[in-house]
Amino acid sequence: MNTFKLKKYIEDYVYTEFESELISREIFPLKEITFILFDESINTSKSIIQLPKTSLNHLEKLLQEFNLESYINEFLTLVALSQKNYLLYNGELDDDLHKDFIDEKKDLIKLLDVINHSFSNKKDLHSISFKYNSNQSKTIKNFFVLDEIHEALAKYYDINKCNFTKKKDELTKLTNQFNYKKGKDYIKSKVVISIFSFFENNYPNISENQSLKFCGVFLHICQIPSNNNHPIIEIGNIKDSLELIDHQNIRHYKNQRFTFFK
Repeated sequence: MNTFKLKKYIEDYVYTEFESELISREIFPLKEITFILFDESINTSKSIIQLPKTSLNHLEKLLQEFNLESYINEFLTLVALSQKNYLLYNGELDDDLHKDFIDEKKDLIKLLDVINHSFSNKKDLHSISFKYNSNQSKTIKNFFVLDEIHEALAKYYDINKCNFTKKKDELTKLTNQFNYKKGKDYIKSKVVISIFSFFENNYPNISENQSLKFCGVFLHICQIPSNNNHPIIEIGNIKDSLELIDHQNIRHYKNQRFTFFK
């Protein structure tokens, strides 16, 4: 059985363990809300969510405010799925690896252009340097060795002077086309769209603004800041919390349909 422990948001997108004692609740795969994301382990079998009693109380009161008490298990599952996927893009990715994903296309283009330049003027290549994290470096200047490196790279990428433009386009299309920095906004967008669709399909009498305010408070219960310009968690009295939510900001997540594509 999978277990998910809710993390506490502090500030500046830093998370820690809750100091208060956590309670456990069994949750089950979603039935009424469509929410398909990357880490679905919680949503494929019986699971356990561990969270503070105050967080559970906030969720229960939010659902009561909208007469949704019968969906407590559904929204507990959504809490676990929302934060689990959100945290995938909140510091758990190795910073260097993250940068490698983003820069792959840019650096490949540089390398391909170097190869292409040497097709026209091999003698123009002065040297190639290899730099290591340990601050060591090795520089190769010999023309024959440089030529062998050039030939090996051209062969590896199956590039020649005639097909360069076509191959460059093909090769760059194979690189990472995603910007993982957009991940957190993408997850928030998916949460808002999923909840809003649930309301539209089942409770059309609930106004759009109220649906959006619900989404904002729900994100805070998940310990996810709803507003990037004001990245703090504000939740107390549910009626007051609903009024404090900037529903126009939440509408941004509903309508923009964030993606990972660059």
